Amino acid sequence: MSGEQPDRAELERLLVKHLPSLQAYVRLKAGARVLDKESVSDLVQSACREVLADAPRFELRSENEFRGWLFQQALHKIFNKDRDLRAARRDVRREIAGGGSGGDEVEVLSLVYDRIASPSRMASARERVERFESALAKLPEDYREAVMLRHLLGLEYGEIAQRLERSEGATRNLVHRGLARLAEEMGEVDD
Repeated sequence: MSGEQPDRAELERLLVKHLPSLQAYVRLKAGARVLDKESVSDLVQSACREVLADAPRFELRSENEFRGWLFQQALHKIFNKDRDLRAARRDVRREIAGGGSGGDEVEVLSLVYDRIASPSRMASARERVERFESALAKLPEDYREAVMLRHLLGLEYGEIAQRLERSEGATRNLVHRGLARLAEEMGEVDD
């Protein structure tokens, strides 16, 4: 994977591999305003479509570099959508009540998931996701960002340190403290 243009099959394999992390990242980074108007799956699909379209101009040196490129595309989608919403460019008369936060999406998913898991298991999973997202949102921004860069993007501490403009030791501390606070917020720490 050193400096070559990726073929379509390799790109698709990498997209599939990183899709769950990308979905979680988008869900956590998008914010309420964007998620009220746009579903996570639409944002992710749009980012993936851009990655596939831009592939001829991208040299694939490593899987980590690809993952960074993919997540950066998703972040651009989120920022652009948020900017558009802030500028109120959308015609309010075209909006559907409830927005794009997934009301219909959840209903469709529940029909599919009910074939696999019981409703109580689905409710439990939804509660765990909500608990985690709520706990993560309560972290200070630097802790949250460090934890997400390490555990969602899978970046090495050195890469995170560069992005956050901190030393590698300080970055390790941020991640460690962020995880500890996250566990505390979720009630997973013994007194």
